[in-house]
Amino acid sequence: MATGELLPLADLRAGADRPLSRRTAAIACPTGWGTLGAVALAPLVATAWWVPGAVMAAGSPAAAVLGIRAAVRRAGEQREAARWWAQLPHGPLPAGARRPRRGRVSLPRARGPAHPDAPPHRDGPRTAPG
Repeated sequence: MATGELLPLADLRAGADRPLSRRTAAIACPTGWGTLGAVALAPLVATAWWVPGAVMAAGSPAAAVLGIRAAVRRAGEQREAARWWAQLPHGPLPAGARRPRRGRVSLPRARGPAHPDAPPHRDGPRTAPG
């Protein structure tokens, strides 16, 4: 995620292999969407007019706090990564540098008509085997 970029709306990957900021954002995501769903269902279940507002008042700040905490942790992780990269003996690649290619894959081309009624191949007609 680049600097100044908003948190994703559907980041649910919260495994132990993810950074802490991503795990916090993954908690904020279902909290926010769950709040939205609960607010949508509250008028259908409750008869009091204030229930959807109370659900929104409880869930929105929780999702916002978790999202802000994730953004602050992400900024700290980016600063730490920048410090680690700065300690490396080699600098980053120049902007115009090309990275080495790993290899190319090519598939053989078909040589002949794909069907007996197809027009002949440019190298001349092919005969059927046997």
